[in-house]
Amino acid sequence: MPTGIVLGGGGTLGDFQVGVLKYLYKKGVLPHIKCVCGTSIGAINAAIIATGDGCTARLEKYWEEDVNSRVDLIPQHEWSDTLGPLLEAIFRGVVGSWVYAMGCLALDSEHTFSDFRGAIKDMEEMFELARKQRALYSAELLEKKMYDDTQDLDKALKSDIALRIYATDLKTGACTCFHNKACKIDPEKKRGGRKEYVLCDSREKLVKAALASSAIPGIFSPAEVDCNWYIDGSAREVVPVAGAVECEADEIYAILCLPRLTPGEDSVVDYATEDWSTSSVFDIRTEDFSTNCMDWSSKGDRDLIDIANRTAAIVLDELTTGDLEAAKQSDKPIKCLKVIDPLVPVHGFAQLNIGLLKINIDQGHMRAFDELDAPKAERKRCKQLTKEITSRRVAIWRDEHKLIEQWAQATKQWPLKGLYPMRILCLPLMLCGWDEIGAVDTTILSEIRRQKKELKRFAEERLKLVGITSLPENYKDIYRNWEPHDLHHEMEDIPLPRTPWDRLDLGRLGTEVIPKEELP
Repeated sequence: MPTGIVLGGGGTLGDFQVGVLKYLYKKGVLPHIKCVCGTSIGAINAAIIATGDGCTARLEKYWEEDVNSRVDLIPQHEWSDTLGPLLEAIFRGVVGSWVYAMGCLALDSEHTFSDFRGAIKDMEEMFELARKQRALYSAELLEKKMYDDTQDLDKALKSDIALRIYATDLKTGACTCFHNKACKIDPEKKRGGRKEYVLCDSREKLVKAALASSAIPGIFSPAEVDCNWYIDGSAREVVPVAGAVECEADEIYAILCLPRLTPGEDSVVDYATEDWSTSSVFDIRTEDFSTNCMDWSSKGDRDLIDIANRTAAIVLDELTTGDLEAAKQSDKPIKCLKVIDPLVPVHGFAQLNIGLLKINIDQGHMRAFDELDAPKAERKRCKQLTKEITSRRVAIWRDEHKLIEQWAQATKQWPLKGLYPMRILCLPLMLCGWDEIGAVDTTILSEIRRQKKELKRFAEERLKLVGITSLPENYKDIYRNWEPHDLHHEMEDIPLPRTPWDRLDLGRLGTEVIPKEELP
């Protein structure tokens, strides 16, 4: 059967697709596909997959080489660096700020109101500046990486694999399909209708088309292609399955970036629940995609940001459902449609870290196995194990990151902590509780080890249940070693043990000495 790959949109969560595509390549599916269609980040991944032989190695290189954090792929514009924290403070802290201010009135009312007048003026200037800008982030590095000669994007133009990339025309509102020569377009489809077709006949045009498809309004500026301006293709098609149907693919693999809100399913494992709004903008978070029991009443602690993020998750899920259902009901029936979606959103929509990236790639590998090769009787347990393994790795990564950051802060904030004579001179500060500045909570390491032992148990259960092909490469590293961190280049200056299982003794900088434990 002619096979098609469909890659949906989802911001930096497109790293999940890398793991799925690697699995499909090893399974022998990817080398023989007829077409690949993509929207948003899926468009960038699709352009690389269309290069054919060696495409998954190029895809890994695009995502992982020289990428430690979000700024290595989508740096923030300088003007917006302070906008996110300011907005966060407005919505989350304004009440607390006023309460604090009222408490300070008796001490220095003139100074307090002066500070508030200055803050209000700063906010007015910031909003005025933000109103004149086109986006929070720059797509410059995304573009630069696509022009890298090692990506061989010229091969996508000459490929036998039909490539379709979807963007939205900002002027007409039409869904625009950018395609290569291998994609045969029915002349009748070009006449009228709500969809436009544009041939990409150069690498420059292909790169611009992929960036146009990824131009999420507010996140990236609209992109220009042939004097026309485009925004993210997800405004029209989040998961362009219809494109694979038009290419006459009978067997279609639709790879999503975002989890589905499926009624009746267990919610996302609690270990992954975290506010990932670290990108200085409001970000869709793990908890927004779970079928949760949060208190949405006026008595609950859910605020404007929580409601907005939850709404965004629901809308995206509805658009995804619409695209999948429309394709099933097309004139040409699909013989086989496999949908592969993440169960745990490892990081935020616009957040990225090398450790979280690798965790999400590995989740993609496991989810591909769950949906394609897991025995029917074991499929439910396989999905549960994928949730457990992925969620616990996120929790472990978070604790490791906390330990590293505490050490970095400790050495900066209290460099004289270990010098006893200086501690006597600083006795007044110690009596005020300042002696705790710079303390590293080394008990975190005990929690990391406990989680890794449970991680090993789940990995071994999966191995025994369905075999080694269901696990990512070097799966033992996930419970024997540290997860990767964007602070890795500083690790030589941080006295962490060689592995989480070695002794950790930070002396006076640590709250406790953790004894050595055996490998799990």
